[in-house]
Amino acid sequence: MNLNDLEPSARMVLLQEDTAKVKELQRKIELVMSKHLPGVDENLVIAKIIKQKSAARTEAAILVDRTDGPRREFRQESTLFNSIDAAIQEQHLDIYAPVSWADEPDKRKRLDTYRREVVPELNEILKPKSQPTSGTGEPVMPGGGGAVGDE
Repeated sequence: MNLNDLEPSARMVLLQEDTAKVKELQRKIELVMSKHLPGVDENLVIAKIIKQKSAARTEAAILVDRTDGPRREFRQESTLFNSIDAAIQEQHLDIYAPVSWADEPDKRKRLDTYRREVVPELNEILKPKSQPTSGTGEPVMPGGGGAVGDE
């Protein structure tokens, strides 16, 4: 599944750097997915976030011949390519489970169904938790007491 299928806020929660939190979220995703796979043990469903480096790192090293001087890296020659952040990564959510298909059309149909049914559920469980606010929009202090600064 391409992470762009998810809502931006859900995607950002999933891409955070807190490894423990990401593992917890991956487990929630596994449980959601297992509900859509009848007969598959939830412990056999694996969710994994895959991050691949952008091609910008490798293609930037290509040298370009110039008529007015020495060769330069493609990154230096191309205004558009130069604007691409080399740190951009392609990110996918891979789901592994012991599932078999009758044929390719059956596989496509079932994957489309899973995507259509599962993505809304994933958006829901990956929603960032918002901080409670008072009627004025001010954050509420834990343990009651109203808005910050109220006396």
